[in-house]
Amino acid sequence: MWNGARVARWIAQTTGRKQVYRQYGWAVLRQFGFTPQVPRPRHRQAATPEQQDK
Repeated sequence: MWNGARVARWIAQTTGRKQVYRQYGWAVLRQFGFTPQVPRPRHRQAATPEQQDK
């Protein structure tokens, strides 16, 4: 599974650069149409469905 940090590391190794920022790796993934496939974590203090109905 690719993420911004892994892509940035791969770009740095492939091109011989010292460092590539992970934000750039994420931008490259977005350019190729990749999107996050893992749901975001839920906040510990999030309201329950019953609390949301109030």
